[in-house]
Amino acid sequence: MSTPLLIYSDTNIWSYLARQPVDEAKLITALTSKNVTLLLSPHAVYELARAFTGSSAPAVGIHLFSSLKRFFDLGIPCSEEFKTLTKEECYALENHLSEIDPLLGPSDRDIVGVEVGKLANGIVEQPVRDFIEKRTEAAVDTRVDQREHVAARKELREKLKAISQRDLDAWLKTETMSPYGIEVFYQHLKKMHGNGPTREYARDVLLSATAHAARALAR
Repeated sequence: MSTPLLIYSDTNIWSYLARQPVDEAKLITALTSKNVTLLLSPHAVYELARAFTGSSAPAVGIHLFSSLKRFFDLGIPCSEEFKTLTKEECYALENHLSEIDPLLGPSDRDIVGVEVGKLANGIVEQPVRDFIEKRTEAAVDTRVDQREHVAARKELREKLKAISQRDLDAWLKTETMSPYGIEVFYQHLKKMHGNGPTREYARDVLLSATAHAARALAR
């Protein structure tokens, strides 16, 4: 059998699945029959832990992570952190590699499993709380930046309204390689590596076959 298609499931997908009367085992079996599997990111685990900060906490968080733990216990794979994936994609470009391994090894996956188990039992430890606090502050800044960016570009607002769902994928690909998309990824690289990378290097990474995480960041 060929390598399965890995579906990088963001927090919205995990939250949606937790709210549905889903038989996790049947869903995984059905996906496996189509050579597809869900993929859990350690970053998503920490993002989902923000459910413990809502007005309904901790009940909502426990319900969400109990669902996530059932999926985890069925053996779904875990990906590397996005930052690590991006570094590996840069390394692949520089060393002419045709692919990277995006998955955590068994021992690192076990660490994620321990964290998921704690959260399923309502145990939110200090590193998780620190992450939530930092992400909450960053989210405020990000939303302000996005609002200011869209508000400053009337043309972009009108273009976004006019894009149909059918054309969205093609539009995203075009925008990723636009000067704005390259600049977004270039700024990510600067945060990771300092002033070493150039905009031309950022463009080359985005164009490379392995750069799935990089292109996701640019979008």
